[in-house]
Amino acid sequence: MLGNKKKGLGGGNCQISSTLYNAVLLANLEIVQRYNHGFNTGYVPAGRDATVSWGGPDFKFKNNRDYPIKIEASYDEKEEAVTVSIYGTQTDNNTVEITTEHSDPNTCKTYRSVYDENGTLLRTDEVGYSKYKQ
Repeated sequence: MLGNKKKGLGGGNCQISSTLYNAVLLANLEIVQRYNHGFNTGYVPAGRDATVSWGGPDFKFKNNRDYPIKIEASYDEKEEAVTVSIYGTQTDNNTVEITTEHSDPNTCKTYRSVYDENGTLLRTDEVGYSKYKQ
């Protein structure tokens, strides 16, 4: 998952946690705990951010697979982009799609849909609710 760099207050740790959150969603891993920011960050789509703070909100996920995973993170200075990749043993040909439904400009729900190799929908789960200040 690729997250674009955005200059401004904060963004360092949360840009990494948000990019990791998106990689975890796409890897179909279990989200244990996730909090959205008070504002739309701009470096990931609304509803796809994960804030972290020392002694405060945290992002937690669980490897719910029967095999270990490997996480790689990198920063491309030229592209000014953070990339997080998750690797594991492929046991199926399922694909994951992340969608966001906006009920108003400041509130959204994020869903993860999993499809089998034939494109048949296996399940859709709500994975996040986000409410932002204007």
